[in-house]
Amino acid sequence: MADQDNKEESQKWLTYLETSIEEQQDERDVDSEAAYYEAVRDMLLDQGDSNEAISQAIERCYNHYIKSIDTENARFEEDGMEGPHKYDIILLNSIAVIVFETSTELPYPDPKTEILAQFLIRMAKNIPPEFRYEGADTTRDFDGIQIAARESWEPLHADRFDLDKERPDAEEIAHVWLNSAALIAKLFQADLLDGYGSVWVSHDLVRTFERRTQGDITKHILKQSQVLAVANYIIFAGDALAKAFENKKFTESRELTAEKWQNWTSKLQEMADAVDEDARWDLKERLQKAHDKMVEMQQVL
Repeated sequence: MADQDNKEESQKWLTYLETSIEEQQDERDVDSEAAYYEAVRDMLLDQGDSNEAISQAIERCYNHYIKSIDTENARFEEDGMEGPHKYDIILLNSIAVIVFETSTELPYPDPKTEILAQFLIRMAKNIPPEFRYEGADTTRDFDGIQIAARESWEPLHADRFDLDKERPDAEEIAHVWLNSAALIAKLFQADLLDGYGSVWVSHDLVRTFERRTQGDITKHILKQSQVLAVANYIIFAGDALAKAFENKKFTESRELTAEKWQNWTSKLQEMADAVDEDARWDLKERLQKAHDKMVEMQQVL
């Protein structure tokens, strides 16, 4: 029975993508996102080189979008009218939503989450020249990614629930938050979140170390996921956060001081010391790694 449950759990992401493809089939080409879901599905199912699979998925998504826009515009041009559609980088919002939602269907940790992250990052960093028409505001290129990230960050925190109580869905809540937070961290490090990344990460650090402090790190899964999420912020995006620290207006507005950072660092070390070596998710090792990075970052404050 346990093996069957594990098998069903491992296929949740595929069921989600297949269902989404079916739901999108009746949409017009210009509106349908079925091709994007298919590209993500095939990328994750690919058993070969993941970098090549990512490149192929990116090419498929951009090619489909450009073709669908051209096809729709051609219908108007046949009647002597100018086509109403332009290539719009808001496409990245559709892709980001698919990436975030697919990641929530995966267990933590799963190597597919890294493939999804790199797919979105590389897609954002390789916008085709066709999108660079005169007057395009390139400073807004990543707005769609930021919108999708916010829609995941705001409602999915594991610590929105009591951290010192058990609940039947605790593991699912933890996996969803850990995958979402890790993806946000990677987007922050890749400079795709504008000023939001530093604000969200600093907010969650305060929340973890000062406001939502209940729960036993040695046994409560939601507490473990809360702390591991901020540890992953530091591991994946510590350099980006340290760069934000160089802006004194930012640190002052967030009330970040060297003393506060040192206190948080000490608290993280205490939790790392308390956790068993065999704790889930390599928790002890991850917390220690984040602690060591926080020590390095302290000199910036």
